[in-house]
Amino acid sequence: MHCAATGRVIAIAVLGLAACVPAAPPPLVHAVYVWQRQWQPPVSEALTRAAPHVAALRVLAAEIGPDGTEAVARVDLAALQAAGRPLTAVVRVDGRLAPAAAQLTATVARAVGVWRTSGLPLAAVELDYDCPRARLRDYAALVRAVRAGLPAGVRLSITALPDWLHSADLPPLLALVDSSVLQVHAVEAGATDLVNVSHALDWARAYAALSPHPFWVALPCYGSALYTDADDRPVALESEAPRFLSGLNRRELSADPAAMAALVQQLTRARLARLAGIVWFRLPTAEDRRAWSLTTWLAVVDGRALTPRFRVERHAGAGSGSIDVVLANIGDLDAPPPAFIDVRPACPQADAVNGYGVRQDGGQTTFVRTRTTTLRAGRSVVIGWLNCPTPATLTLRAGAAPGGNTSP
Repeated sequence: MHCAATGRVIAIAVLGLAACVPAAPPPLVHAVYVWQRQWQPPVSEALTRAAPHVAALRVLAAEIGPDGTEAVARVDLAALQAAGRPLTAVVRVDGRLAPAAAQLTATVARAVGVWRTSGLPLAAVELDYDCPRARLRDYAALVRAVRAGLPAGVRLSITALPDWLHSADLPPLLALVDSSVLQVHAVEAGATDLVNVSHALDWARAYAALSPHPFWVALPCYGSALYTDADDRPVALESEAPRFLSGLNRRELSADPAAMAALVQQLTRARLARLAGIVWFRLPTAEDRRAWSLTTWLAVVDGRALTPRFRVERHAGAGSGSIDVVLANIGDLDAPPPAFIDVRPACPQADAVNGYGVRQDGGQTTFVRTRTTTLRAGRSVVIGWLNCPTPATLTLRAGAAPGGNTSP
């Protein structure tokens, strides 16, 4: 009896301790922006793959340019319907424009009308307007006008900039909408990353303290090129389309998948009040040369470990007895391919392409990477060819590619 009572006391004590251990925070919900004006088959195909992994879609519906010209996005309505996810129609307004309320409300009304007539599950409208901080009070008047014209049951969202945190006009603006999206990707002087993780966390905390409603944090899954003048002042940003600008300095800006995955975990652990989730900009497609691969993005969204895995393959070549040497990224991370592919025994007839050279060194032939490149997950590339007198073994080898006797 005494032993049983003691065991019961210990069990109660253990349960009490367990109750004091904080539960792991639930994973944040993910959504994604679909940002193409003209939908081609790769966009619809990417959406079909992505839809099961996200909770909602925010889709570019219309855009008002700096001269006030309106462009309506030609979206695949059937693909959006088949995705089966709540939809937000996004109307983008160029930040250099001070739009008239009549034009903005008319643009929103047209987009809403088309989507609702098509039977799409329209949950909300979002205004994506990088309004200068000094004009936030004027922006609030625009938001009131748009809100007044929305059908019943359609919520209103806006995107917000970290710079707005310094304005007393931000809280009244946020009080007018149902939700908002804080964009933490920004171009900072001298930086090569699109997101400063430390700044992003600080901005999110400050925003959480102000927001009266659920909000999302927008993170990038793409890269850009920044053009600057001789004094390092930003002149232009190249993202979806090439700019072909000359006479300017050019710097690549990127969003590292591992860094973004770590930031998602930090935001999850921070347990910020009213933080609803992450919105990714933008849905990767097979033709989007600046976005991550869809495979890498989905790995980050699903919280899977990011691991590059490469395989060297032999494909039949054009000449008699020749083989093409192909590198395939069979992992889930876009990454630089191996620095070396060793060929044993040596193969005197060899050549290389696509960022590799050939080095002949004693009894061994080596393909040596000659420039920094990235091979997207799920992709493969021919790096050269061989015509060997005897069967050869090809072995991948990591390391820093040395200079020396290489042929481009």
